[in-house]
Amino acid sequence: RSRSALLRNISDTDNAVAAVEGAKADLASNRAGLEESKANLIRAQAQLESAKANKIEAEKDYKRYKELFKRKLVAEQEVDGTDTGYKVAVQNVFAAEADLKAANYKKQAAQARMKQGAAGVARARASLKSSEAMVESAKADLRQAEAAYRLAETKFQYTNILAPVDGI
Repeated sequence: RSRSALLRNISDTDNAVAAVEGAKADLASNRAGLEESKANLIRAQAQLESAKANKIEAEKDYKRYKELFKRKLVAEQEVDGTDTGYKVAVQNVFAAEADLKAANYKKQAAQARMKQGAAGVARARASLKSSEAMVESAKADLRQAEAAYRLAETKFQYTNILAPVDGI
């Protein structure tokens, strides 16, 4: 190899550093998404509990008004109103259960993205280590080439015989 010969291109190190930083940013974003999913899951659980409590109260109201109607103490319209309220409460429980399931699936998906993000960081770090090793190898190759050049230059100096005096 000549003195200015390209031994290796080490620009991959910059790419590896950028990949690590990008993977870290993705991981942070996924972590935030997971925290949001956990908060949504807690909210959905609370909404389900609230919907269940409302259903119990609506059912009690309906039964109470139905009994009062039998004794002719309330109008049928009031019984119908409590019946409708109870049916709405039942549907709200179903909706809250569906929301809870959806929140749970979103949390699981966020956890999977976190695992993928962590794996991405690990891959990027491994790539960076590999690039750093290539840089060190290239530096070693350069030092070896410089030493070979100095040795060849020294040997070349011994191949010339110089006249000890003028006129020879």
